[in-house]
Amino acid sequence: MPPTSWPRRDFLARAIGALAAARFVRGAVPLRAQHTDAAALFATVSLNTQDFAYPELSAAVVTRVLDLHEEVGVPLDVYLTTTMVDLFEARWPDLLERLRLSRMAEVCYHDRPPMPYHTDYDWLGVAQMTSAEQYDLIEHYETHGLDLVTGRATDAEGGYGRLARLMAHPPRAVGILASGADLQASADAVFRDMGATFGVVHGRAANLGDTRNGLLARPEHCDLKLFEHVGTAAPSVLDDAIATARTARGGRPPYFVGVKMHDNDFFAAKSAWTTVYLAPGARRGPPWNPSLRAELLDDTVRDAVWRTYEAMIRELAARRASIPVVNMRQLVGLVRTR
Repeated sequence: MPPTSWPRRDFLARAIGALAAARFVRGAVPLRAQHTDAAALFATVSLNTQDFAYPELSAAVVTRVLDLHEEVGVPLDVYLTTTMVDLFEARWPDLLERLRLSRMAEVCYHDRPPMPYHTDYDWLGVAQMTSAEQYDLIEHYETHGLDLVTGRATDAEGGYGRLARLMAHPPRAVGILASGADLQASADAVFRDMGATFGVVHGRAANLGDTRNGLLARPEHCDLKLFEHVGTAAPSVLDDAIATARTARGGRPPYFVGVKMHDNDFFAAKSAWTTVYLAPGARRGPPWNPSLRAELLDDTVRDAVWRTYEAMIRELAARRASIPVVNMRQLVGLVRTR
């Protein structure tokens, strides 16, 4: 079990301050020679699991997705929030164990509101704290449970630290986008010190080997939001994504297409965290009402979403020779550190 207080260094505040100005630095980590060819191409598949309003439907989606990926041999990354870890561990512990042991799935971690260091969601004034204070606060949240009503950390074990214990290793990738470079540096420092390898970046090309504040970037040149292409033929969607990846501004080979879905995309009109915390008119400070629920999709739409997803995964399986799919566990092997 990870300690609730991680070792600190006297120079921590200075180190975080120095990291605050850092950005992803292209080429900071050398690449293996066989992955520098201009035609080199990879894909990742991510399932962001976050819907605490309908946890039974979320668990069913994760189970069905695992069944498909294990059948066709396509790796994937399953991102869990601290709340979903709590729910799954309490109600579906066998599913968490299946994820831990799966040959195809890599368990990763991501943050969502009401954590006050989530981008554009600083309801606690974290940005005004010193770097050391930010570090301590984030570290506390990432080793404790989360109260969805107050947004405060609880006395229970939780966060990234708990998931690391349950998986028997620190999750390799974390999705945490904080407000501003200073706060991002503090968050990255916490996750780096707790054992994370990759950080998620959106909105621009992230090349294999890029770094931010001591974390490697999860490489991505096309953010393929598959939920925006329901009903469109998988070959054309994938071809367009490949073309986008290869022409991404600032990109260099190997190129990565990131196929992304959320658990709620399969059954609800919106995610629970959007409905409670980010919808127009939603409160931006405590207390919140986590019992609010988004409307469920009808069976026809649900079937269409699943067919779109299954078709894409089978298309990736059929093209594995030209666009291998890797998860974060396998991605470590593509990067050679100094």
